Amino acid sequence: MTAPPVAPVNGRLVGVAAVFVTVAVSGWILHVGRDLLVPIVAAVLCVFAISGLSSVLARVTPLRRIPGWARDLIAAGLICVALVELTFLMLGSIGQMIAEAPAYQTAAGDFVRFFAAMFDLDGEQTLRAIQAELAGVLDLGGLLRAAAGSALGALAVLIFVLLNIAFLMLERKDFTAKLSMLGLPGPQFSRLQVILADVNARIGQYLAVQTMLNIALGLVSWAIMKLFGLNFAVVFAIIIAVLNYIPYIGSFVGVAFPVAAGLVEFAQPGTTIWLGIALGLVQFGIGNILAPRVMGNSLNLSPWVILVALTFWASIWGVAGALFSVPIMAVAVVIMSEFDTTRAAAVFLSHKGILPRYHDMPDPAGPVAHGR
Repeated sequence: MTAPPVAPVNGRLVGVAAVFVTVAVSGWILHVGRDLLVPIVAAVLCVFAISGLSSVLARVTPLRRIPGWARDLIAAGLICVALVELTFLMLGSIGQMIAEAPAYQTAAGDFVRFFAAMFDLDGEQTLRAIQAELAGVLDLGGLLRAAAGSALGALAVLIFVLLNIAFLMLERKDFTAKLSMLGLPGPQFSRLQVILADVNARIGQYLAVQTMLNIALGLVSWAIMKLFGLNFAVVFAIIIAVLNYIPYIGSFVGVAFPVAAGLVEFAQPGTTIWLGIALGLVQFGIGNILAPRVMGNSLNLSPWVILVALTFWASIWGVAGALFSVPIMAVAVVIMSEFDTTRAAAVFLSHKGILPRYHDMPDPAGPVAHGR
């Protein structure tokens, strides 16, 4: 008696299953190894930012004639000094905030009693209920001490990031020589060089311009908060500038910190409302008027894809993932567009589906490939 014939396995179904398994395993590896991977990705993105800032410096008349390596060194120095200064500034400010925490906690209690009275509620009972519900979250001193401990850990991470930046910058000059030793045919080697140059240009330009916009946003926000007399304006300005790297929600979250502090600090809620309006107008002006004019759609990513990427990377790496989500997706789209098996996905992820194919171009090193 012969066995019944086995039905052939659908190749497309196997491919889809393989993709899901690969994504699941990769997500698990990324989540488990986040303590190691996040500083490395941060260092790589800083190198991209150094390259972008170096290109910006090349447009400044006094710096045009100096060698490229000197501009890279200036850009690297500026970024590394900024990282160190911001870290120590935050550490020092947290110490001051710890000293002021009891006064803020008292003011927070007065704020709760004030609003409870507006709704004819018992202020003390309402405050105790909120404290019990939040289970110690209102202990500002404890929160700030925990933040100080995290900041000290962040200082160690910063040192690791700076070391990675230094070694990556040293490796750049030998990178092209290493690529030439891969034994690739001439057209493939030229194509690979153009792809890498495109990734470097896109991500470098995005990070450099976004950083300058965020610095401008932080400075204007600091001036507004100082004008209103808000304490710790420098800390809140740094928070606003850093969180503005996160698309869509970063600007709202950044403004929420000084507004919440204003509710506790200012005696009149109207002052806090005007503070929030002023900060919101600055966010809107820079984020929705100035940034599109300066940057355009340099990353060529769909807005919906940016939102999905933000959710995905934030769920894996937290705040760091939210900060890194846009550059990571931009690199993925550029690379995926060069392979027939993944080009359809890259077209779907892009803004309008218009993606160059460098291996279809007759001269990868010509002006067509570099003309953007």
